[in-house]
Amino acid sequence: MEKIKGFLLGDLSELKYVVTEINCWNGSLELLEVYENDEYFFSDIFYGSRYDLVEKIINGDYRLEDDYVKFDCYGDIVSLNEWEWEEELEENIDEIIEKLIDCYDNLVISDELVALIEEYLEEEE
Repeated sequence: MEKIKGFLLGDLSELKYVVTEINCWNGSLELLEVYENDEYFFSDIFYGSRYDLVEKIINGDYRLEDDYVKFDCYGDIVSLNEWEWEEELEENIDEIIEKLIDCYDNLVISDELVALIEEYLEEEE
């Protein structure tokens, strides 16, 4: 598992992509999913009630200047900058790898990452 961890931590764009792929497949890392902090996010997600939007912002931890937004475990909006998101991914790397190993054959990921996962699985047998 250390080789997979090293690969993902060495290429944070790949790590971010993997989280998005896993969430597209089964949503099992939804608390790590982020969206661009822009008008499109708010218009796409909150196309109906403005009250709901205000409530989610007030109850969350939102800063307009941050790069990304996500939902916390209560469904409120939390914003974070690039560094905060990368730190969160690094802190949850073991969980991300476990989820990745569970569903890697259903994801569109790099051949190098697939090879590392298959090597790990062979070692575990």
